[in-house]
Amino acid sequence: MTRHLHLGKFFSSGAGLFASLLGNAFIFLIIARAFGAADFGRFAVIYATASVLGLVVDFGYPQRFLKDFYVYTEKFGGLPSRVLRTKFALLILASLINLAVCLVMGIELALMGVIWTGIVLVSFGAFFGSCLRAMGEHKVDSTNLLAANGTAAALAVLLYLSENDLPLAYFALFIVLGAIYFTLSWRAFRARSRIVSEASSASHVIGEVRGGISYAADIWVTRSFGFVDVLVLSLFVSNAGLGLYQAGQKLLLVALAVNQITNNVFLPILSAKEREGGLDLKSLLAIAGSTIGLGVVISLVFYFAFPLAVDILYGDAFDAAKAMAFWLSLAILFRLWLLGPSIWIVAAGRQTIRFMLNCGNIAVFLALCFYLAPRYGFVGGAMAIAVSAFVWASSFTISSLVIARSAKASPIGSGQGQ
Repeated sequence: MTRHLHLGKFFSSGAGLFASLLGNAFIFLIIARAFGAADFGRFAVIYATASVLGLVVDFGYPQRFLKDFYVYTEKFGGLPSRVLRTKFALLILASLINLAVCLVMGIELALMGVIWTGIVLVSFGAFFGSCLRAMGEHKVDSTNLLAANGTAAALAVLLYLSENDLPLAYFALFIVLGAIYFTLSWRAFRARSRIVSEASSASHVIGEVRGGISYAADIWVTRSFGFVDVLVLSLFVSNAGLGLYQAGQKLLLVALAVNQITNNVFLPILSAKEREGGLDLKSLLAIAGSTIGLGVVISLVFYFAFPLAVDILYGDAFDAAKAMAFWLSLAILFRLWLLGPSIWIVAAGRQTIRFMLNCGNIAVFLALCFYLAPRYGFVGGAMAIAVSAFVWASSFTISSLVIARSAKASPIGSGQGQ
């Protein structure tokens, strides 16, 4: 019974995450076909800049709620308004930084404004969507994601068929996507929980920032990989090369959707197990073995399907992107290898350890980008992803084994982070 319940949550979560990534990737696919590799690369820099700052607005809440949403509901009887005030304060801060970056980089303000609005709406949608998942409502959130992304993808096709050549029109699709997802998530959340009003207090916001900074920093480090690499590569490769890299990277992100699916389902489960009796080496080996096996299968499928996918989805103009197939496949294998130990470490209450490992890895990743990109161009970016993922997976495996073995006599069950 429990196994069937877990599988149901896995597939429900998977449907939503695949809808989200496929919708996003599909819009970028249409943009790539409509404007070509060079303009696609130019747009990628703008989107990456906005997305990096969007992670500041996220502040790690989608990850934090999967583990600690029950703490809020038990303590406050719902979601306290201090959480929303914190998110709005971060939105103002990130928006000001975004404006400054645009002025320095010479980014078109109208285009950035449209993209930024869409990213912010998606952030707030994911905020309430993660609350739903924490309550076990994976199917509801997945349905909301499917509706939002399906609508935006359909509109993208209509724009393409109408031969519209205005970039602003295509990026406005992210506003449509975000507005639909936010509205549906908000309504579903209000039907199942509530916002608990509190008097405005700077101390509440400061407390939220302190309590969530490790999650926020950790998520910024892990999720910035899909954006920081674009910004670094833009220093060394042409817009066309950047467009080729983005074409491969979008397919990689679709394949890696299974990471977030697995995290959404098993982090709450392992967190509950940790609270009830503790985690041990057996639980670590079980989840690690599962994710490694999944990694082998998905990486092999990706390697053989990648060239065909480039031909069908992007066309002859992106043929050179096929050179990344081997490295991106390795990246998938290593990223799924590290997923098991990573989830286990967070569930065991060792969020700070995960954050430190992630910080070390992004330093390795950036160093590899700066070394490999000037030598191998856009393929160097794919090489950096693969090599850093191997280092990342190795560090998580060693750390989780040390934690598990040290707790062998007395399973981890304190519920406290370090």
